[in-house]
Amino acid sequence: MFGLTRGFARLLKLKDAGEPHFVTPSLYRVMRHPLYAGFLLAFWAAPQMSLGHLVFAGVMTVYILIAIGFEERDLIATFGERYLRYKESVGMFWPKTRRRAGDRAA
Repeated sequence: MFGLTRGFARLLKLKDAGEPHFVTPSLYRVMRHPLYAGFLLAFWAAPQMSLGHLVFAGVMTVYILIAIGFEERDLIATFGERYLRYKESVGMFWPKTRRRAGDRAA
């Protein structure tokens, strides 16, 4: 769960957890960062937006966007072309809309 097996295996110097496998379970099939999307929704969906909440939501949004940059850099280094193809085909926070060849505007 959440990479803990590999982390604890290294920390405790247990048997090698093996190479990481690239999988896309549940919501990861339609968006790359569903957990971050949920956090952003929670931060910005306030019935009353106070100045303090606005600052918090803004700072956390910037923090998440920076974190995603680091995370995706590491994922590309680990999985290479496989992650790049996934990144092209799946939206970051919401599903990508795919246009059919006949739907393109001239």
